[in-house]
Amino acid sequence: MAQYRRFRWWPEWRDPEVWRLGLIQGGSSLVYFACNAFVPDFLHASGRPALVNATLTALNAGQLPASLVILILAQRLAGRRGPLVAAAVLSLVGVGALLLPDDGAGQGSLFRR
Repeated sequence: MAQYRRFRWWPEWRDPEVWRLGLIQGGSSLVYFACNAFVPDFLHASGRPALVNATLTALNAGQLPASLVILILAQRLAGRRGPLVAAAVLSLVGVGALLLPDDGAGQGSLFRR
């Protein structure tokens, strides 16, 4: 009779690597889905509903070249803390820029003419 090994399908919650991977994946998903949900409402509220389609297209299509760059640079980026910290900081700065106060003309202070 053949021996069967029993595999655990549940992750080892005490392993710090599991938590790091979960936080990285969860954080990137949070930024992506939050931006996709926030941008249309923001543009409608600021009186620029015609920009919704173009903005969402640019936001989502911009991920294709970024994915190719990451694929090409995977050997250099793997296992390094710097690129992850830089991505987190840039994401926070980008979300923060969206949340800047309005100047009364329907544009955040970063977008003044």
